Amino acid sequence: MPESEVKFELTTDTLTKLKRAASALGHSDVSITGKNGVLNFAVVDSANSTSNTYSIDVDGEFAADATFNFIMNIGNLKIVPGDYDVSISSKLISHFQHKKLNVQYWIALEKSSTFGA
Repeated sequence: MPESEVKFELTTDTLTKLKRAASALGHSDVSITGKNGVLNFAVVDSANSTSNTYSIDVDGEFAADATFNFIMNIGNLKIVPGDYDVSISSKLISHFQHKKLNVQYWIALEKSSTFGA
């Protein structure tokens, strides 16, 4: 795993809300952006910027001057239920480490993701 630029905790509750919103809206992407130490997760349709979105904020760790828009396909988030420590690298790879079980995932980000520190 390359050095990560973004870290956060993804709870079961947050993941469930994102999956439900994606299903209801018919979207397949989750956009992760950050500002002032807060990450914003938005369920979006990357092909249509005027479509409806759903967003939720989560505390995260990243450089104060970092600008990024990481895109994940919601279909790639079929993981064992539970809370995860997540780290994301600008090399378009993420690492999900389950907090209680010995389970971890490396999930690729979409090529449309951007990062500029």
